[in-house]
Amino acid sequence: MSDIQRSVELDVTKDEFKSFARLIYRYHLRRFWFKSNLILAIWLTALFATQLPDVKWSFGLTSSQVLCVTLALIAFLWPILNYLIFIPIAVDKEYKYRKDLKSTCSMSWSEDGIKTTSDRGSWITYWSDYIGWMDNKKVTVFFMSPNMRTVIPKRIFSNETQLNDFRQCLVNVLGNRQGLRP
Repeated sequence: MSDIQRSVELDVTKDEFKSFARLIYRYHLRRFWFKSNLILAIWLTALFATQLPDVKWSFGLTSSQVLCVTLALIAFLWPILNYLIFIPIAVDKEYKYRKDLKSTCSMSWSEDGIKTTSDRGSWITYWSDYIGWMDNKKVTVFFMSPNMRTVIPKRIFSNETQLNDFRQCLVNVLGNRQGLRP
């Protein structure tokens, strides 16, 4: 693998930052705490709905049925609205202020880790410092902690061989399983 160039120029576009935010959001939707909170919300809604007086609406439903249908619609639409509207708005605001995302830096990798060099300095992050990873068609995300992440756009790699070499270094340490390690 010595003939593979193991360095690239790195910058993150707004579109890639949105892709990263959506990837993280989808990950959190699958987590246990989100599902358990949703079940708790449904249970509390049902409990509250039983306490309402049964007033008939003009379209034939009682107050408790209207409340249950309304809250079910909100519970169903909220993740979709977050994904399509609220995340892009928040990402646009965040990207506007993050100068580090817009500046170009050099990144190289080896079996030891990732070396990053920019006008702000140079540092090495060892593969073993990462506790997990995820990727989609645009970005690969590394976790140093549940809330500290590194975003690597896939477009920075000049060819598939370079991307596969980078991924192989990653998989050798973190394994093929995506997500956070328990």
